[in-house]
Amino acid sequence: MEREIGGSEKLNSPLNAAERTGAWYWNLADDIALLTPEACTIFGVGSGSPRLPLRTVLDKVELDARGALLTSLMKDGSFDGVVPRAEALDQSTSLRLKGIATTTAGRVTAIGVVSLINSEARSAERLARSEHSYRELARASGALVWHADAFGRMQPLDDSWSDFLGVPNDEIAGHGWLSFVHHSDVEVVSRIWTATLQSQRANVATFRLRRKDGAWRDMHVDAVPLHDPAGRFEEWFGVTTDITE
Repeated sequence: MEREIGGSEKLNSPLNAAERTGAWYWNLADDIALLTPEACTIFGVGSGSPRLPLRTVLDKVELDARGALLTSLMKDGSFDGVVPRAEALDQSTSLRLKGIATTTAGRVTAIGVVSLINSEARSAERLARSEHSYRELARASGALVWHADAFGRMQPLDDSWSDFLGVPNDEIAGHGWLSFVHHSDVEVVSRIWTATLQSQRANVATFRLRRKDGAWRDMHVDAVPLHDPAGRFEEWFGVTTDITE
């Protein structure tokens, strides 16, 4: 089934041949983006180096849309939608992304095409601004979205964590969330998270988390490191999903 990016309107029509179109391949595990020269031009990253840190490309997407885009890429299946460009770029156009994401042995990759579309003609920019935030995505999907610093200190990105666990976010932030992990899973989760922090590579884990009603829920977490344009580690982005059957 084809998915929308962050709840945007779905685009059923094929890419217009008149639109400038480029191809891309993103490897979230290695934090690498491979772009054709056309895609480099569209994203505004130049054409000299088609192999770039993923964060360099993400910086060309409006800040509030980045979380939604990453979350879409972390879920298997095809996606199609519009995201607004960063403020520094031409605001009369938006980016249309169409492709497919797959997960193999915990490694997330995505391949697809990108094109520039006229936002005024489709009134897409205003729609994207209102519908492409990671907060709205988290509420719609039930995912718990978070980020963390280099030391693994987690910070919820909205109230979804508080709603799920039934406590204020300040009790969850940092390493507070571990107190809600099943006692049999704490050691394993801590070891995986420590190894992930040390390697600064994308990783996944599953564990049991106590919901506010006292029920133990099976959770799956994807964590991806983000880097600045110089390739330096900046922060972790993560999505924790209830997979209880």
